[in-house]
Amino acid sequence: MKKINLILLFLFFCSVLFSFQGDYGTESVFSAGAGARAEAMGGAYTAIANDTASIFYNPAGLALIQRQEVVFLHTQLYENTTYDFVAYTLPVLEFGVLSSGIFRFYSGIIEGFDESDKPAEEINLTDYKLSICYSNKIYEKFYLGTDINIFNRKLTDFNAFGFGLNAGLIYTPFDIFKIGFVVQNLIKPTFVMKTTTESLGQRYILAFGFDFNFNNFGLLLDTDLSIGENENFKIKAGTEINWAKLINLRAGFNDGLFTFGGGIFIFNLSFDYAYINNDFLGPLHKFSVLYKFGQTLSEQQEEKRKKIFAEVKKIVDEKLSQKIAIKSNEYYKKAYEFYKQGDFETALQMAEKSLDWNPQNENAKKMIKFLEEKIKEKIINETKVEFRDIKNEKFISGINYYIRKRFDKAVAEWEKALQQEPDNKIIRYYINKIKPQTKQKREIIDEEQKKKIESLYYEGVNEYTSGNLKKAVFIWQKILLIDPENIKTLRNLEKVNAEIEELEKRGIK
Repeated sequence: MKKINLILLFLFFCSVLFSFQGDYGTESVFSAGAGARAEAMGGAYTAIANDTASIFYNPAGLALIQRQEVVFLHTQLYENTTYDFVAYTLPVLEFGVLSSGIFRFYSGIIEGFDESDKPAEEINLTDYKLSICYSNKIYEKFYLGTDINIFNRKLTDFNAFGFGLNAGLIYTPFDIFKIGFVVQNLIKPTFVMKTTTESLGQRYILAFGFDFNFNNFGLLLDTDLSIGENENFKIKAGTEINWAKLINLRAGFNDGLFTFGGGIFIFNLSFDYAYINNDFLGPLHKFSVLYKFGQTLSEQQEEKRKKIFAEVKKIVDEKLSQKIAIKSNEYYKKAYEFYKQGDFETALQMAEKSLDWNPQNENAKKMIKFLEEKIKEKIINETKVEFRDIKNEKFISGINYYIRKRFDKAVAEWEKALQQEPDNKIIRYYINKIKPQTKQKREIIDEEQKKKIESLYYEGVNEYTSGNLKKAVFIWQKILLIDPENIKTLRNLEKVNAEIEELEKRGIK
């Protein structure tokens, strides 16, 4: 019976130490917090929570963490009594944020005395709390978090366990304004130690926070209003001023007590300090270290996006290679049909289109060379002149256009050649032969249009390689307004449209 009374007395003493006003409180020894940053702000952190310390103040704040974090806190309370905290946070892409932390309160060795004030059995109190948290953005500007808490209390020969659950919410109606709400001990932890049963009461916290930024300076403000089943109404308020997010100065008000502190962030490490003038324990000094590492969620998203793009590109290339081969063969067959009909010029055009669709088509390459020779033979038979005997460069240039059925260009070149050799009957013969046909052909794309097409083509290539597929499509479609038969563009559009379709199947638009 003496032991039980001693236990109750000691537990009550611990609760008083941390509730300041003498209320029982709802967190007992664990109300000492989880980070020097928040404690330097008077523990007013419910609305602006955005790091691993959120595991204690508002689990919803974990959803704002972009990279992995680990935090360590150490506090020397009095004599040999210490309070420690360590936690790890892992943001998981498209799932949410997971975090786990361990709190430890250790009293050291306490001498025991009996009713006669004679030395008795020594007492040792150790409290542990394991918090396992999950947080995520649930709707637009709403963030929700919850943590499961497992308690273990050891006092000499007694050992007790408890289980509880907290829930928190953060709402950001504006970029500079946040509202936080937390219910602590939504499921109340209950401890049974022989004939004594103890449970932690619920606490309700409503908070308002502001986040201002002026060039390199930032200002954070937070006000927490709380009330619990076993405690009075309390007000906490805190502020943080930071320069370039590197150096911070903090101050706070915690239910009648003032707190101060500061911190520095360098090389992904945040070193923080808090000073608290506790009425019972005197000045308390809290130190914590937070380390950020790994990829941010944005970087993870970009990496995943690149992997999906590479996968889609591979799939599309395999599918498109078959489609391109089919289109190339279609033009090759047309070329062969025109060749059998003796229309070598049209056959050559079809063979070139076959090669445009599939540059690896060896049959089309061979046919192009074959048809060029056939057309040259035809010209020689008609003019009785060997190509090696032709000296006029404009005439040769015109023949090259003629071979590819670019009759307008061919006539333009031959007319220039005729100005140089007005008596050349061969040149005049070909001009008269094909000039009537130029009126039946589509207008020739001039040099200015060619430059425009080339500019649009590479502009589209840049957008495509940057991942802006729909913009690339928009740009390449402009080319078809100038040259509807531009096969290089048609082929690219086939490819990019197939990629867009595959990406949309995977939820990427």
